Amino acid sequence: MQQLNLFAESAPVLPITYYPDFISLEQANELYQHCLKLEWQQNQIRMLGKTIPVPRLECIYGDAGCDYLYSNSVFLKPLTWTDNLANLKVSNRSGIPITEEDLQHPGGFWHWVWQYNVPVTIVEGVKKAGALLTAGYAAIAIPGVNAGYRTPTDEYVQLMANHTSSQT
Repeated sequence: MQQLNLFAESAPVLPITYYPDFISLEQANELYQHCLKLEWQQNQIRMLGKTIPVPRLECIYGDAGCDYLYSNSVFLKPLTWTDNLANLKVSNRSGIPITEEDLQHPGGFWHWVWQYNVPVTIVEGVKKAGALLTAGYAAIAIPGVNAGYRTPTDEYVQLMANHTSSQT
């Protein structure tokens, strides 16, 4: 009997990148133990007029405001990223494993960035840096400008302001 092929031969290849041995067995076990400690919950779903428990445990971590609703009855509000999950996102994006030894160094995450020359993006403002971290990029935020408006901060600016106002 011939095997039925459900997919056309010309089906596009999905953009999946596989990193064999991306993390060691020890790191995988540590991450697994970390995941066991996450805030798992069993939600309720409404089906055919009845409310029943979802047949799995769920947890969602993400940025504030990235709420998720499915089946028009299960609402998931993301919890704040844990340090381990955030580090894993940057490590995964860069393709360079981050070890527990790297994190135990006094410089922690930033020592790992420096040691492996992980690209860092410098941006104006904390929100932009947070968005990049969410996407898996290492980022440093610098304070922004206030639309070019300068607030007088010393006696010379105050003297100039007094001088110009007395001439009018």
